[in-house]
Amino acid sequence: MKKQLAGTKANAFFQRVADELAPDIGKAIVPICWLFDEKIGLDRTGVLFQVGDSHFLLTASHDLKSRLKENIPLFIPAPSLDTDPIPLVNVLFRGIDECDVDVVVAELDRETVDRVSLKHRFLRLNELDVKDQQKDGLYLVCGFPQEWFRKGEIGHPKAMVFFGKKYVGELNPLSQFDPGVHLV
Repeated sequence: MKKQLAGTKANAFFQRVADELAPDIGKAIVPICWLFDEKIGLDRTGVLFQVGDSHFLLTASHDLKSRLKENIPLFIPAPSLDTDPIPLVNVLFRGIDECDVDVVVAELDRETVDRVSLKHRFLRLNELDVKDQQKDGLYLVCGFPQEWFRKGEIGHPKAMVFFGKKYVGELNPLSQFDPGVHLV
């Protein structure tokens, strides 16, 4: 009975933290969608970042080079019901050809920044905790994984919000798990 009560209190605590933190954190993440053969799909998650007067969209680089090579349009869904989606056409993608890093930096033009800023915000360097070693503790992860995408949500996809902590158990040696970049 005590164990069940403790689990209920823990769940309530995690839910409260998620309810209070996720909206603020969620303003700095955006879904990136594609349009191909009159079909729309969720492609990946982007993190908005600002350094000085420059604005960037950070995202995973896997499969992005092929999307761009095939001229598959990428866009951020409309910030509101009365606006159009935000096309990522005047964007300079950097780092696509880097083999050992699955991150690309997209430098955004002023028009894109102005449109994205209507609903979202850009993280700044002073908001990041840059350390060589990961801390032990709870992590709140927000994003738009393709596996969670539902076709009816393309106008306003909902972010996945996940609480977790650093995994310290044994891993399958065939999993190609890199603890520096992957979550379990």
